[in-house]
Amino acid sequence: MSSIEFTNGNTEHKIIGLLKLDGSLTIAQLYPLLKMSRKGVQKAIERLKDKGILYREGSTKGGRWIVSQKS
Repeated sequence: MSSIEFTNGNTEHKIIGLLKLDGSLTIAQLYPLLKMSRKGVQKAIERLKDKGILYREGSTKGGRWIVSQKS
């Protein structure tokens, strides 16, 4: 997947958009796409999980992210 340019929206919206396109993306793949630090992406994902918008299905290596209907 190539780098995606975002003109508007906050980090959480960007992550939701990417994970709706490909739920198998890892944090290691997300942070370069978002042009952010790994820690920043991890914190945003934790916020989304705490809000019940994002959850992980399956294992760490073989699983995928699921975006809830709340988003």
